[in-house]
Amino acid sequence: RHRLPDDDQNIHRSVLAYASDMFLLPTSINSKFNLTDVGMMASRDHSMWFHSDFRMDEWMLYELESPRAGNARGLAFGKIFRRDGTLAVTCSQEGLVRIRKDMMKDSSKTPEKSNL
Repeated sequence: RHRLPDDDQNIHRSVLAYASDMFLLPTSINSKFNLTDVGMMASRDHSMWFHSDFRMDEWMLYELESPRAGNARGLAFGKIFRRDGTLAVTCSQEGLVRIRKDMMKDSSKTPEKSNL
């Protein structure tokens, strides 16, 4: 593991933007499904607000939540905290989430009952 440059906060922000995209939208998949049930997932938008400087090569906490998923769309929010507890970044993402058709054959996972 290598340390990132100390003098360029834009490098840390770029690495965090890339990493945050991997986990944000999948948070919107509800408890009836898992990632292997997803046929297609695509981001519609991904926004980030940088509140304070941070080092991406140090430990950080990524708190994720999804208040809504439905009609093949998911919405998720994230808060990223530095080791000292300072909120460094807030992010949001909305996207398309389609469940595989073979997973929808189970009547307990119909679109009306699944929220996706």
